[in-house]
Amino acid sequence: MSSHFLFVQPRYVTHIVAPPLGIGYLASYLEREGHKVSFLDLNLTHLDEQEFQKRLREYAPDFVGVSVLCTNPDKLRDTIRAIKDAIDVPVVAGGAQVSASPEHTLRYINADYAVVGEGEITLTELVGALEKGDDYTAIPGLGYLSNDRFILNPRRPLIEDLDTLPLPTWDLMPPKDYRIAPILSSARAFPIAPILTSRGCPYDCTFCAGKIVWGRTYRYRSAVSVVDEIELLQKDFGVKEIFISDDNFNLKASHASEVCEEILRRKIKIHWACPNGLRVDALTPELLELMKRAGCHLIGLGIESGVQEIADRAKKSLDLSIVARVCDEIDKAGIKAVGFFILGLPGETVDTIRETVEFAKRLPLKRAWFNILSPYPGSEVFDEFACGKDVDALDWERLTTVGRDVAQLTSVTPEELDRLQKKAARSFYSRPSILFDVLISQRPSTVGAFFRSQFFRGMFRTKQGSEEGSA
Repeated sequence: MSSHFLFVQPRYVTHIVAPPLGIGYLASYLEREGHKVSFLDLNLTHLDEQEFQKRLREYAPDFVGVSVLCTNPDKLRDTIRAIKDAIDVPVVAGGAQVSASPEHTLRYINADYAVVGEGEITLTELVGALEKGDDYTAIPGLGYLSNDRFILNPRRPLIEDLDTLPLPTWDLMPPKDYRIAPILSSARAFPIAPILTSRGCPYDCTFCAGKIVWGRTYRYRSAVSVVDEIELLQKDFGVKEIFISDDNFNLKASHASEVCEEILRRKIKIHWACPNGLRVDALTPELLELMKRAGCHLIGLGIESGVQEIADRAKKSLDLSIVARVCDEIDKAGIKAVGFFILGLPGETVDTIRETVEFAKRLPLKRAWFNILSPYPGSEVFDEFACGKDVDALDWERLTTVGRDVAQLTSVTPEELDRLQKKAARSFYSRPSILFDVLISQRPSTVGAFFRSQFFRGMFRTKQGSEEGSA
């Protein structure tokens, strides 16, 4: 006996759409346990509600699973309503926002079950219990409503050996269907596929919500497993570039080195990047040289602030005095570096924001991404941001990586933050050397899209259409 489980990825606003690795892992685990799995990504289609409901009836699933992003709950609520109007099946919700706020999210979007934390085992046990009519009420990691009372079971222990997980179901989300691209830079080759080589992070940055799903225990796949996946993506799906999407690929230097050495041992020719941000203080010239030889051409650096006091308050655990040296070493290794900075961290002032921008400009960075602080559910910053507020009344659609008017945790007004972010981007990218590098590294067909992207939109204009003074 097996069930048919349909995953639905709701539509969300973005200029980059990537294969959803979380759904890929959940789907492969269900398949291994004998269930039929389908996937409908609404970001790749232009279905109206009637067409969507027709497609649901054609799939005729026994269960539907949805992924909840903090930026899409209103759209997701409409999507779930459409699902329930079309087919009478249980709807299971998962994702970071569910793990951060399971009761509020479950009630808000009107799903039937919430999977909290790592979901592979919890979801499979739930499907098995519902299929057989068995008791599901004690499944670890599960949240549900009983007579309008929310019940949340204890969290499930983390999966210690990630090699026990099957590879994501890439056949359900072929990389060629997605328009994923490196942040602020050009890809070396297409199609691109993201992979995870590890889960978890032991650090406690106040702005990060990753630990709410993956926990603080760092776990990593074997190099053999990682490179097996790279070979599969190359041979079966024609992938020519890999994005390592870990939060901390180089946290354990031996793990990063072993992956590089396995790529070299098998003589695999592949371009790859680490766009999510590596630990600056865990990079060495030896590791950088090895990464370059194995095919790495771009890495992101989570720097966040150029002011030590602000970085310390954000619990970044990074000595900013080493950043310039490490950036020089990255440049010497022939790898392009992207610096990530957050404007509006708690304690921020106009002066500290100026210092951060000038700090970024002194570094040998080819690109810089200046975010306005986004208080993601599950982060310490969100708890501070939401304190005393009606969570139901929050404008979730504005909680994005370039959100506006949401931080409000500093003496800097939202309007000033918005203006300073635009000025930061102008100041960094208007330098001839950087602008020239942008132009020569982009394909002609992507230059326009680069400057029309969400990050640059409005960079050269204010709400009034002209400069409002200098920072």
